Amino acid sequence: MTEQEVQNLLNELSRVTEECNEAIIPFQEKIYALEQTIADQINALSKEQERVAAPFFETMAKLTAQIKSEALPIGHTVHGDKLMAMYTKPKVSWDTKGTAWDKFVDNNPSVLQFKSVAPEGTITIRGK
Repeated sequence: MTEQEVQNLLNELSRVTEECNEAIIPFQEKIYALEQTIADQINALSKEQERVAAPFFETMAKLTAQIKSEALPIGHTVHGDKLMAMYTKPKVSWDTKGTAWDKFVDNNPSVLQFKSVAPEGTITIRGK
């Protein structure tokens, strides 16, 4: 096939593409109108749902805050029939970046037996 024949095929494809686009415009307009109607109905339903759910969400937030503050002094997980207030003991961390730690390890190498390092680091991909 010659270059001219390929150009002719490209021109034919362009013509058919344009005809297709023109033929489907009325359908796209109808689809757009339906989408707008549906979107308006969805928005109205969402607003009504928010109005109905708002008092429940407010009560749930207050109960959650109260449960957290009341369960924390208990010091262990408290089970309800369907939910539980899960207690997690405070995390312990050590400042290992300071020279005091390095000096301590140098003077007390036996603590190194308690050191563990994961075999590999991990990568997390996230937006800026």
